[in-house]
Formats: sequence, C-alpha cells, structure tokens
Amino acid sequence: LRRWRGACHRAESMWQDGDRATTLQKCRALEFSRDYATLTAEVDISRVSEKRRDPDKVLRLMQSLARNISTEVSVATLAADVRGSAGGFKEETAADYLDARKRLLLVEDLPAWNAHIRSSATLRQMPKRHFADPSLACGILRIDTAKTPAARALVVVTGNGFAHRRHDGVFVVPITTLTA
Repeated sequence: LRRWRGACHRAESMWQDGDRATTLQKCRALEFSRDYATLTAEVDISRVSEKRRDPDKVLRLMQSLARNISTEVSVATLAADVRGSAGGFKEETAADYLDARKRLLLVEDLPAWNAHIRSSATLRQMPKRHFADPSLACGILRIDTAKTPAARALVVVTGNGFAHRRHDGVFVVPITTLTA
C-alpha cells in the first residue's frame, strides 16, 4: 500500500500544474478502490459469512474476478485461479466467498438469457459476473490509467429519440440505431 501511494506522489511531481490535479485524482481514486477491496477482504467478508476467511485468498478471488469480468467463468475456474500451484482451495469455498460478496453487494450475476420468450433453448448457460462498481476491478488489478488510451467518444444510449451530438460533444444515440 505504501508503494502504491508513493507511485501516486511521484506521478504528481512529474506533471505540470494543469495535469497534476487530474493525475492526483486518478491515483487517489485507484488508491480508494484498492483500499476498499483490501478492507473488504480483511474485515467484511468474515463478518458477513460469520466464518474466519483468509484475506489473501479473498483478494486473489477478487483478482480472478477482475480478470474474468463480464465472462461466463465457472466457480471451478475461479477456485483453480485462486489455488494456483499451492492447492488447498475448493470450489465450495470459492462459492461461499462469492456468496458473501453478493451479500455485500460487491458482485452481481447477470443471469443466462433465452433467445425468445417461447423458446426452450438457453443461449447462455452460466451467469456473467460483474463488480457492482467497475472501478474495483481497476484498483484490484492496479491498472495504470496513464497507459490506457483515451476514450474516443462519450456516448449516452437512450431508449428512444433521435441520434445527435450535444453542444458539449457528447453523442446521444437511441438503442435502435445500434442494431444491425
């Protein structure tokens, strides 16, 4: 944690006055996400599950979730990712950790969906897992925002209306224009 804060202070001193505030805000936001994840792993998971949990394994599970965000990753894959070469982490334990995360409202599952209401065929078999706050994934994985490309456009998707560009440069796009 000290190393992380030191990097933010070094980054702050590298930029000119105009960019310093933005850089410091980004570093503090990433520090907050990382600290929140650490505090959750050390305190909240054990309190919610009413069992003593290993904070290191909780953090490794969160890292695995962050790497597999918005995918149909199985509990077995997450357990194997946490276990690594050391072993000693079962699927049931991973499921308990995930359940505690859900009760803390940190992780949400997007359930599998059907193609049509009357169809019995399910297109997706397993739920996709998401963090309730996507910045947690950035903080947990320590993603360097200075190395990520800038957004090409800011787009707001609406339920209806006409596509247009606002005076501040934001594109407003109805969802019907996104189907092709």
